[in-house]
Amino acid sequence: MSTPIFLASGNRMKRMLWVGSGGGWADLALAHKKAFYLDENRDVPPSLELTHRSFMLRDPDYGVAYEGFQLHLVKEGSVVEVRDCVLEGEAEAAAADARAVQAELAVGPEEYFFVDAKPAKGRRKKAPSEFSESDVSDVSGSDNVSSEDDEDGAKKEARKATKLDLKKARAEGFVGGGSAETQHEPPAFSDEEQKKALAWAKKVLDYRRRAFTLKQRTWQFLDDPASSPAATGFTFFMLLVIVFSTFTFCVETLPQYYVHDTNFGDKFFVMEAVCIAIFTVEFIARVAATPDLNNYFWDRMNQVDVVAIAPFYLELALANVSVPGLSVFRVVRLVRVFRLFKVSRGSLTIFVDTMTRSAKPLYMLVFFTSIATIILSSLVYYAERGEWNATLGMWMRLRVWYCPVVVGAGVGPAVKDPLTYTLDSGIQEPCVWIDPTTYPTNYPAVMYPSEAVFTCPFQYDKANDCVKTYEQSPFDSIPTSFWWCLVTMTTVGYGDVVPTSGFGQFIGGIVMIFGIVVIALPITVIGSNFATIYKTHAANETMDDAERLDKEEDAGEDDESDVDDDLADDREL
Repeated sequence: MSTPIFLASGNRMKRMLWVGSGGGWADLALAHKKAFYLDENRDVPPSLELTHRSFMLRDPDYGVAYEGFQLHLVKEGSVVEVRDCVLEGEAEAAAADARAVQAELAVGPEEYFFVDAKPAKGRRKKAPSEFSESDVSDVSGSDNVSSEDDEDGAKKEARKATKLDLKKARAEGFVGGGSAETQHEPPAFSDEEQKKALAWAKKVLDYRRRAFTLKQRTWQFLDDPASSPAATGFTFFMLLVIVFSTFTFCVETLPQYYVHDTNFGDKFFVMEAVCIAIFTVEFIARVAATPDLNNYFWDRMNQVDVVAIAPFYLELALANVSVPGLSVFRVVRLVRVFRLFKVSRGSLTIFVDTMTRSAKPLYMLVFFTSIATIILSSLVYYAERGEWNATLGMWMRLRVWYCPVVVGAGVGPAVKDPLTYTLDSGIQEPCVWIDPTTYPTNYPAVMYPSEAVFTCPFQYDKANDCVKTYEQSPFDSIPTSFWWCLVTMTTVGYGDVVPTSGFGQFIGGIVMIFGIVVIALPITVIGSNFATIYKTHAANETMDDAERLDKEEDAGEDDESDVDDDLADDREL
């Protein structure tokens, strides 16, 4: 979708449609050349080079154009000023022609006639910026660089010098129709005029002295920790409050400190109330000072602020009302931990850039993991579901075999008493005594009490007289098997659910190997992207301003060469 914006260069301005920030600086340069050259059937000068430093965005609040802006700040109706040397030269040449005509006709104040440009058509050389004392007085206001008496005296002296210079210039042919050979350079500015010009420029360009309102200073203090030492200290204080509040939230859940009902006198409630009060004051100050209230609550970090403090007031309002599950709602207050991202935006930026660059490997990871989970969970379900028990209405799988074990007279005590003697099976299920009264019938060769017979559990069918035992199968459906498959595929292996049959264990081995191959490969790519982005981020932090500007200019020149190629292709077409 195209966005209507305004491009200004020299003394001209045009409205045009811009495709947006997706194309980068190259598209903005192409739009300028198309608006001011191609649409007017003019050739683009070969020497015209437009980089990112050639563009300045006019601030909608203060009316000041600044460079170094991000393209996403260019919105509908924005004014972008372009430093085009050709158009600026044309504008200054036209201004020089106009001043020359005014000087010849003696229209306007005398000091207005001094221009460092010839009234010749087509001149492209820039004239130096001129300075007017009235501008100083208008901008500086109450902060004038000199007292009123000194300023009046300086004005009188400057006017006398101006009249003498004007007479000399007219006599020598500088003003009013003299030839190019007889014209001389205008007189240099005096030291007093240069000081006043410098004071005027500082007053205009220094944004810290541009009479920021209380609302603007408050927002800068709250939102920009680097704006002042006080803002940095406040941000550090809020960080400590967040950490302290999270610590108390965790400690109060210990059994020795836990209080089920709200107790206004409890020390943990008092500490939480103090922290919430600080968060509330900061939130109200942010809402009152924000420059864009309509879009303030669309920011996710600002939504975190609301969610962090709302449960406390809700719990306070419903303290004497019995609402089931209200205490569980308190866990929502932990979202305040996400506010730490505000003071660690560099780490968050690295993480987001890594995930963005690794979108395709992540897609492959999710896709293959999902497909493998469905297929392998289906296989293990059919291998481990066991037999259907119509009475209980569930799947039952084989657990262990209980087989008889005869303990001879040489093992254990001489007299084996069922109340005192036990036999360890070696697994979780114990061995069970067989009633000695059944020995004469079932085990006539056993000499009780010196010998005894137990039934012990085995993982295999040891003898023909072993008895099978069953348990409810944990793999009673394919969706239930997803948990085991994911845990095994990610090589976590909790061990809460395991296959017991030979075929089920074989499938488990396949899941392990598949998890190593499918998951490890995309994770390697993500790790490589993270290392690259982190290295670039660290290099940018250590890079000085000059190196950073050179790097950005190189990138801008590459974009400019692409734009020139596109323009050449358009001309051929």
